[in-house]
Amino acid sequence: MADIREIAAAKPPPAARADEGRGRVASAEETGTAVERAQRALLELRARTAAERTRAAEEARQIDQAYQHRRERTAAKAATAGADVVER
Repeated sequence: MADIREIAAAKPPPAARADEGRGRVASAEETGTAVERAQRALLELRARTAAERTRAAEEARQIDQAYQHRRERTAAKAATAGADVVER
């Protein structure tokens, strides 16, 4: 069986195309539209990030409040339990 490199080397190179090497240049209008779309996407991303940070801060605040409430209730129960022991 022949090596794939030998087979490829035996074939003639493909003919060069007339437009090869020349890329398409976008018009000013197309570029402007693309820039506006990118700016809009960045604004949406920034707004979403800000909303997520606000939501995370609110959630952290609620968790802190819950822990504080639990500590206060535990302390109140401990104080009440201590008072019951003293009264007996």
